[in-house]
Amino acid sequence: MTGPRMAPRRLATLGPRALHRLMGSLFSLQPGGPPLLQCDRLYFAQVLAAIQGNPRHADDLRDAARCVLEADDAARESAFVRLQNVLDRHARAEARGVSAPAAPAAAAPSAGAPSASPSTAAPVAAAPQRTDPVLPVVLYLDNIRSPFNTGNIIRSAAAFGIVGVMVNEGCPALDHPQLLRAAMGSTGMIECGRGSLGDARRMLEASLPSLSVPVSVPAAVPVPAAGAASSSSTVGTSLYALETGGTALEEVSLALPALVILGHEELGVSAPLLEEARRAGGVVSIRHGGAKESLNVGVAAGILLHHLELALRAASGY
Repeated sequence: MTGPRMAPRRLATLGPRALHRLMGSLFSLQPGGPPLLQCDRLYFAQVLAAIQGNPRHADDLRDAARCVLEADDAARESAFVRLQNVLDRHARAEARGVSAPAAPAAAAPSAGAPSASPSTAAPVAAAPQRTDPVLPVVLYLDNIRSPFNTGNIIRSAAAFGIVGVMVNEGCPALDHPQLLRAAMGSTGMIECGRGSLGDARRMLEASLPSLSVPVSVPAAVPVPAAGAASSSSTVGTSLYALETGGTALEEVSLALPALVILGHEELGVSAPLLEEARRAGGVVSIRHGGAKESLNVGVAAGILLHHLELALRAASGY
């Protein structure tokens, strides 16, 4: 890469033709060959993430950028072709002084059907839109270092319909290309932010008026979590930490809405946050009987959310 590059955050200031020129300097399509990057891979991923994450850009452009970020080797060429087609269409529309027409969504191919060639590849469905949460939970990620783990947690969070995910400064950037690939577009489905535990609590509290769910999830075996305070007197937000050595999930009467802290892959939840959780709600664990003493944090998050969804369904009678 030669010469200075525009900061990705400034892309929102560019019109379609200017963005077309910029992207043309970053990659090119080769007849009969793979797309050729003309810049650093990380910078290109940051540019795509900036396009995907900014609502000022057209939906089909944001979705095309997402497809390139998430494409595996087999789909990479067609994803780049689609991005180029969208860029071309918007640039031509601006030159004519009109808005670019939206591209039609492609139907999913049937099993065994041949994939479209790069020259005829149809665009995939539009990027998913954020929906109202169904599970009154916010996950707070405490110094989780792996972008893959962070992205997987966000994907699980979106799948179970929680309010959102807040990461602290020790976690990867939310526009990290590996995180976005692991999240598979789910960063746009739920709230995601970077901040403190207080910010996570405010995220949860802001969602409460839109939630119509019970505020208590009974335990299969009703005993309190270690160090837990009674949660039956007021309707607020509870705080839990998911950590080894806590009370098994099925033995805890979890009070919802709740913040749940997930910690570092090796070190776990940091001591100050662990102590705060002990005072405010409790420390919970996932019981397992195999030789390995711990679970991957992304796997643990999925198990936790599945447990909460099942318990909430049972408490709600559906």
